[in-house]
Amino acid sequence: MEALLQWDYQLFHWINHGWQHPWLDALMPVWREKTTWIPLYVVWLGLLVWQFRWKGFYLILFVALAAGVADFTSSELVKNGATPTPL
Repeated sequence: MEALLQWDYQLFHWINHGWQHPWLDALMPVWREKTTWIPLYVVWLGLLVWQFRWKGFYLILFVALAAGVADFTSSELVKNGATPTPL
């Protein structure tokens, strides 16, 4: 287990200190911003509706419902159920 932790630390250090580049340092904060991706989502949703008509609406509804259920399951059920109870 100690060797695995050491490898993990070395990999983390290599990625965060070895792969630095000035243009990536400027680009990554923009990519991380939520509002950066809104035009992509709008175009994607528009293409789904344009290409598949009503099936596109159903697909969007299903994906939104699946994301909501997955979010609820992970945040409420799994995380709260994963906390150990004291003996």
